[in-house]
Amino acid sequence: MSAPKPDPSSGGRAPRLLCLVSLPPPVTGRTIATSRFLERLGRSASLSVVDLSGGAAVSNRGRSGKALKSLGWILRLAFGASRCFDHVYVVANHGSGLWFDIAFAAMARLWGTPVVVHHHVFSYFNRRRRRVALLFRLTGRGCRHLLLCDRMRSACAALYPTSARLEVLPNFGAGKTPVGGSPAGPDGDSPIELVFLSNLTREKGIEDILALARRFAGNERVVFRVAGPAMDEAVADSLRRCSSECPDTFEWLGPVDAEKRSELLASADLFLFPTRYANEAQPLVLIESLEAGVPVLANARGCIGEMIGEGSGLLVAEDEQFVETAARVIERMLSDDAYRAEVRDLAPQLAAGMAGRAERALERFAAQL
Repeated sequence: MSAPKPDPSSGGRAPRLLCLVSLPPPVTGRTIATSRFLERLGRSASLSVVDLSGGAAVSNRGRSGKALKSLGWILRLAFGASRCFDHVYVVANHGSGLWFDIAFAAMARLWGTPVVVHHHVFSYFNRRRRRVALLFRLTGRGCRHLLLCDRMRSACAALYPTSARLEVLPNFGAGKTPVGGSPAGPDGDSPIELVFLSNLTREKGIEDILALARRFAGNERVVFRVAGPAMDEAVADSLRRCSSECPDTFEWLGPVDAEKRSELLASADLFLFPTRYANEAQPLVLIESLEAGVPVLANARGCIGEMIGEGSGLLVAEDEQFVETAARVIERMLSDDAYRAEVRDLAPQLAAGMAGRAERALERFAAQL
């Protein structure tokens, strides 16, 4: 990344950060979120970005490549590589990858370099983990932790008391201006299009989507469109069976590219997200749906409650209630055109609010580097 113009108020130069991160490929929510954050941060700071990614394939070879790169940078940090920078920036992993983050932090702190840790995983804020606690102990006074929402920050403070600064900095969307429905509002005779985009697994809630599709089978005013790869053969078989049972109202499109995703969102009335994924934090696909003017009905995992609002009527408190809650919302949208338009109008408001909060949080963060 090219260096920004120096800031005279900071001694005539921009703050310098060594960023040890994984960028696309592989294309995941975390790698995309990291790329978007660094692109914006690079406008006000001088970034030296080290891509530790193992490449497009999630394989033993890819993991080995990432491990070797990480070990190499642990050695460099041990010999003082961080002394040339004002901060070392890392994105916290979960599982075994967290040991590399701990080592990066330890080596940077050995030479007195402050560390910025960006968190994109919620599971270790649901329950205290020893490895995460060690990371927080190593990154105390003078260091900073970036959390995605107020709920994550509160859980962090309760589980991992620290003298480091805890800051809320939400994910960024694709940078599109939020749009709403057509000025005339929805046509009461047009079908309600329900969309689900994800890697298709039980953890992501595909069984709830199929249950809903079967519940509205035969009702040609309700159309379900599901896009994404089936992550195992059992899920693929379930999708094919549902397509066969509900040929007029259920469609599985398989993996789709960005253009097709945009087309799906452009015609959708409601985005369904019945996730039960333990690491779910602040999914980018929900931000992109809201930017496209499509409201979201989702389980209240991670930061999702703050994304779509407790009072919206579209937040499901308990995973097991998703199908019943979604069915009630769909039935009301079928019978009440004013409610259908009201739900649609929520999306651009929520998207604009999230974008504003993210930009203001980044400005505060960058100003204090």
